[in-house]
Amino acid sequence: MTREEFDKRKTAINVEYERMKQDLYVKFAFENSTVEVDDIVEDHIGCGRVLKMKATFASFDKYPSLIYECIEVKKDGTPKKKDAFRQVYQVNVKKVNGKPVNYEKHE
Repeated sequence: MTREEFDKRKTAINVEYERMKQDLYVKFAFENSTVEVDDIVEDHIGCGRVLKMKATFASFDKYPSLIYECIEVKKDGTPKKKDAFRQVYQVNVKKVNGKPVNYEKHE
């Protein structure tokens, strides 16, 4: 094996490792969320109906979590007059469909 072959194989292993790590983060985040698309989540800012979810790895938390992409709604679940979209972080969710939740931070 030449040095070039070694470097090439090592790079391929590192690329595969990073892909597997990302897959693990996403799987963990989705398996540890009780929120589904169309649920109403509430945080310290307001309420939103979940349109889609994506995984994130926040620097302040030891484990990956989700970001919920929402359309803002009133407390009763009806859309606000002005269609406003925003993101709600899983770590900030206080209520899901009106029921209190407690996200366990792993610092």
